[in-house]
Amino acid sequence: MARIQRHRRYRAFKYFCIIYILIIGIGYLGIKEFRKSYIINISDSITKGVYRLTDMKEEDYIKGTIVQFPIPSNAEEYIHGRNYLPKNVKTLSKMILGVNGDKIEIRSSGNRKVLYINDNSVGGVSKYDGLGLPIPQMESKVLEENEFFVYGIHPKSFDSRYFGTIKKEDILKKATLVFSF
Repeated sequence: MARIQRHRRYRAFKYFCIIYILIIGIGYLGIKEFRKSYIINISDSITKGVYRLTDMKEEDYIKGTIVQFPIPSNAEEYIHGRNYLPKNVKTLSKMILGVNGDKIEIRSSGNRKVLYINDNSVGGVSKYDGLGLPIPQMESKVLEENEFFVYGIHPKSFDSRYFGTIKKEDILKKATLVFSF
């Protein structure tokens, strides 16, 4: 009788281990799959929340689309060097605000600088980051084909005002807000 109970306990333990391994495996695969198709944004550059990543279609390259792209090389020293974002973060997500033919200007207004797109005021341009250190500013220009001005909704967002425009081939995915917090 003791042998039968030991055997039953062994079988129960064996099944428990198999189920545990399956749960861990499925969880791992789920997280891997989640990370390919979703991002969690906790910065103030765009609305905080969960975003679904999808491939870009030609009709997505318009103003208002939130896109994901690699951190531009000229922004790397600021973003990682000044710890704006952790070093394991390799992409940014921003909204397209300027497209082919748009005139992007940074004008002085009193003692501050203002961003204009097609002569419409968009927001301020800082000379210094949140640490009080100087940051670069984009030069005024007219956007060329397949060139985009990307913008964060937060006034202190590190975006095209500081690192310049991005190219169409740099855009990895379209990001669509699924859940905000």
